[in-house]
Amino acid sequence: FYNQINNEIKVSLDVEGEHVYFTSEFNTPELDFEHFYIEYWHVIWHRFASWYIGKPIKLIGAYINYTPIDHEEFELLFRCKTNQKSKFNRLVFHRKYLEEPLIKTTRDLKVFLARAPIDLLTIPGEDNSLTAQIKLLIEPKSTHISEAIKLPNSAVISRQLGISEQTLRRKLHLEGISYQQIKDNLRLDIANKLLTKRNLTIAEISQHLNFSEPRAFSRAYTKWTGETPKTYRVKKIK
Repeated sequence: FYNQINNEIKVSLDVEGEHVYFTSEFNTPELDFEHFYIEYWHVIWHRFASWYIGKPIKLIGAYINYTPIDHEEFELLFRCKTNQKSKFNRLVFHRKYLEEPLIKTTRDLKVFLARAPIDLLTIPGEDNSLTAQIKLLIEPKSTHISEAIKLPNSAVISRQLGISEQTLRRKLHLEGISYQQIKDNLRLDIANKLLTKRNLTIAEISQHLNFSEPRAFSRAYTKWTGETPKTYRVKKIK
């Protein structure tokens, strides 16, 4: 996309063996004399991709063709080995991440954009928001398909967090989300993962997600994503 519309930045994504190289090249790097733009550019795409697949992409290495102003601070950006004075500005990660499904919905993207740039400035896997805390509390411990997941109501979560329900709603509102949305997002994440498994029926997935019947699950899924579970499965399993 950027290579088509902009001559200032050349971006490439190359796969060599088990490694993927995300490389950026500026035509006029002298304009970025403090290297802020190149660093923020790579932060954006590393963390946006991590957000899109729902898990942090662990970087194998970072290569830069300059010496950072603050080396210790730079190390915090990517939490990986940094190679200075390289020929390229690039990030390296394992190719397995390219096979991960994109689990975020259009609704998730709207929330993400409304909160921007907060989620881009948060190191993947180290989100200390209330939303992240709640996700850890309610995420099902058992993944056995025969067991229906049971997500607690807001009163239970409030007690576990040591706050009132009103405070819970207010704090989540400031983060651009509601408790019901957190539960829906979690069930959607689980549904998307299960729908990619050929051996599971829609009825089994529906039961695991604690819906009364498959039609109820289909209605909810269509409301969340704009498409039916069957349509999503057909697109993902080819």
